[in-house]
Amino acid sequence: MLSALRRHVAPGALTYRAASGGLYLWCRLSAGFDARDLIQAATAAGVAFVAGDHFYADGAGANQLRLCFSSVPTPRIEEGVRRLGALIGELRLDPPRLKEAQPIV
Repeated sequence: MLSALRRHVAPGALTYRAASGGLYLWCRLSAGFDARDLIQAATAAGVAFVAGDHFYADGAGANQLRLCFSSVPTPRIEEGVRRLGALIGELRLDPPRLKEAQPIV
């Protein structure tokens, strides 16, 4: 998974450290990007991950995601990371627009 991330995700778009054990790789999107903005597009592209905010009680982790590398064959990891890298690139080129706050009546 690490080598696939190096090949398919633009430098600086996603940071991560090699896992010293376990089943998952924790990743962090560039500042200002939310992992939940990727979920719908990733699911439609056949890629699943868990947004990091699910693992924090205080709402932190919005720009984090957890990728599973256990029990997934290498070719599927390669293809999934390729698709995810393309989606992250699209998100960086066309970030979600912030909705203007509606006045409270």
